[in-house]
Amino acid sequence: MEKYKLLYLRRFLQRKEGINLESCISEIEKLKDEALKCYDDNLDSDIVVKFSQMMLLDGCFVVEFIRERCEVEPREESNQIINLEWMINQVCRDMVLLENQLPFFVLTMLHDMTKQPTEQSFLNMVRRTLLDIFPKVTFIPTSEIDDFNAERIDHLLDAVHMFCRPSHEKTRETKNASSRENECCKISICGNIMQLTRSKEIPNVLDLWDCYHIPSVTELYDAGVSFIKIGTVDKIIRIKQLYSISSSKRG
Repeated sequence: MEKYKLLYLRRFLQRKEGINLESCISEIEKLKDEALKCYDDNLDSDIVVKFSQMMLLDGCFVVEFIRERCEVEPREESNQIINLEWMINQVCRDMVLLENQLPFFVLTMLHDMTKQPTEQSFLNMVRRTLLDIFPKVTFIPTSEIDDFNAERIDHLLDAVHMFCRPSHEKTRETKNASSRENECCKISICGNIMQLTRSKEIPNVLDLWDCYHIPSVTELYDAGVSFIKIGTVDKIIRIKQLYSISSSKRG
């Protein structure tokens, strides 16, 4: 993968005149202290020394890969650095692994350094790329992306969580629907109220229940929930297989 990172770095440096390795590292050096706060305090001294170079190489890789996925330039197969479907899927998977996260403000800075006038915002491109990774997840509409404060996003995985929050439009629809006669129940989980609303006017079983606010891991941790490390896994999420027992075999 290192050779692909170098190819993406070269493409990044070719995007704008006056951009070179020295100027990019100089800009990252300004953010180095803040970026180091995002990592373990006990980083190896070798990593700390090479931290800015690592941020540049990995950051340019992520920014340019996202640009490539969003067709910032004519997307001909010959122009794509990574054009094999299995490799694209592998990179997309790796981008959202917790251990691979980069500070979002570093990615934003690198994008802004080489942004073209006609290029869409980095947040919009991130949203589009993440939708390719999670095609069945409902994200907030693009019309609300401009209202986002990118400084509040920690990394790409945090962006997934932010984009999954109820949109303003959905919130308004919910408030309007609450005026109808509903059967409600509220469940308190770790101090957070989850309201489940069932409307008699909606016949579709899939639309009977609306769930408001699923506590994040940080909120659960702050509320006293403990998490146990299960070891290294080779998948994003490992879910144990559930076996169903046919009713004909009972009794």
